[in-house]
Amino acid sequence: TLKRTFIRTGATHIIPITSSRIHRFIFTQLIEKQFPDGICFSIGFEHLTYEDRYFRYPCMYLDQETDAKMETKHLQVPDPAHKKFCNFVYSNGEADPIRELFFDKLSEYKTVDSGGRYRNNVGGPCADKRAFQSAYKFSIAFENSSHSGYVTEKLIDAYAAGTIPIYWGDPRIEEYFDPESFIHITDEASIPAAIERIKAIDQDAALYRKVMETPALRDIKDLSATKQEELQKFLFHILDQPLEQAYRHNRVFWGKYYLDQQVAYVNSYHELMNFKTKIKRLLPPWRKQ
Repeated sequence: TLKRTFIRTGATHIIPITSSRIHRFIFTQLIEKQFPDGICFSIGFEHLTYEDRYFRYPCMYLDQETDAKMETKHLQVPDPAHKKFCNFVYSNGEADPIRELFFDKLSEYKTVDSGGRYRNNVGGPCADKRAFQSAYKFSIAFENSSHSGYVTEKLIDAYAAGTIPIYWGDPRIEEYFDPESFIHITDEASIPAAIERIKAIDQDAALYRKVMETPALRDIKDLSATKQEELQKFLFHILDQPLEQAYRHNRVFWGKYYLDQQVAYVNSYHELMNFKTKIKRLLPPWRKQ
């Protein structure tokens, strides 16, 4: 059993793993920070090959139960007559503008029910995202941004809820997801054609069933379980090495200087967070907002 301590700085997790030997690596959602100074190993979204130091593990693999529902979604096709049109579940209004643009464009055809805190039009945020999404034919599943390899839970959630995802994000998504099983928007120019296909599926029960009966994944089976096994191999490969052999960065001269600077930064960050927590405890309740 590995004991893990997460140090959160923005969207980056620096994770010292405690066992009989300690090695340092990073799990990051920040594309530009796969290997900051002093980091020997990295886990992230990018399609990278970097000896034994990097493992690609996007957020889409974090929930194995949801992944399993995604991988078998084509085996249980619901009756479209009992489905509403399309949902949109987001709380973040700071994403790429194409997400809101598409929401408005599709809403010109039929009302899109927004069940999140952002652009909510159903009387308040839904309590259970999957239960809410499962009542619809389509789910808008746009990422916050578009970048090669960046795939979060949004696409997987839409599949797992028994809906047809309308996806924008990773430009390489069709390498592992069958394009016949979802609506792929690549850029703003592709929106009109995508909406026409959505209309066709919405108005044709046979076409809807054909899309729903198409497996989400291309050829890879048990994708999530396979990735879990590969992740274990990656981690234990690190831990099974003698400590001195596991280091992958320079630890003398400039290497030592950069590492010392990073440690000082992390320590300063924690001191600041502790100070803010102490100050907040001293404030009256009406000032803690």
